[in-house]
This record gives sequence, structure tokens and C-alpha cells, in this order.
Amino acid sequence: VELGDGQKFLFDIGTGAMRNVQALMVPANYLTKVFLTHLHTDHWGDLGTLWAGGWTAGRTVPLEIWGPSGAREDTGTKYAVDNFLKAFNWDYMTRAVTINPIPGGITVHEFDYKGMNEVIYDEKGVEIRSWPTIHAGDGPISYSLQWNGYKIVIGGDTAPNKWEIE
Repeated sequence: VELGDGQKFLFDIGTGAMRNVQALMVPANYLTKVFLTHLHTDHWGDLGTLWAGGWTAGRTVPLEIWGPSGAREDTGTKYAVDNFLKAFNWDYMTRAVTINPIPGGITVHEFDYKGMNEVIYDEKGVEIRSWPTIHAGDGPISYSLQWNGYKIVIGGDTAPNKWEIE
């Protein structure tokens, strides 16, 4: 999502998503905020491409990822990203010695997936809220983004439900 003032937000980054993003030729430094609806690979499978590719393409700050907790600690966004970084430690270590290590970091903002219409982001006139959604067990959520009198809803994978309308 690109707003009229230039702010950019990625909602889900599934396998193959970065090919499409790169085709738009958006500079890496603008691609720093990622909001995940859930942790199926078709929603976060291209994190490695965004992480490493943005780092080597000139991103100057760590990635920031917002995502839901899980029904258990080992099914939440923080756990997933922490273990992603462990799995890619060799990649991190070899890049960190030749280029600035700061953009190789990831800051996770995990929030309770059970929160109803919870504000999870409120900066520069943008408010993003989350609520539970119906999809493959506990944990998936939907988002709304409000800015400058506009509002959009991002449902990820869901079925019709009362929360989307509310």
C-alpha cells in the first residue's frame, strides 16, 4: 500500500511477492514495514528475499515486522522471525562484515491475535488495526489501514464473517 504522502506498507510477503515488488522498482529504503496476516508460506515466504535483497540494495534501517501471536509461543510471529534469523545466520554473518550490519536486523512487533479492532500501529497519520479472522486454526488476523479519511481492509485468507463488516 502506497499512500499519497509517500508512506509504504507491505501486507504479507508470500513466495514470489518480491519479484512483483522489484518490477515496480521501489527503492529498498522504502520497503521497511511488513504486516503479516499469518505465517503460511504464501504470506511470508519471501521474507528472505526482502531481508537480504533490501539489505544489499541499500536499505539503511532494519526491517520492521508486525504480526500476530499464536495460540502457543512457538506459533507466533516473534518465534518465527527469531528462528528465521537463526536459520540465516551464515548469510547475516557474511554480509555484516562487508556491508553495514544494521539493515540486517529485524524488529518484531507482535500483538495478541485475539485483540478486537486493536490499534497496532499509529504513526504519521496512519492507524492500522487488527482483529481475528477465520482461517486454519488460531492466529490469523485481518487489518484495516486508515489515513487521510480513507480506509482499506486487508483480509489475508478468510471466509465471510461479522468482523470484516464491523
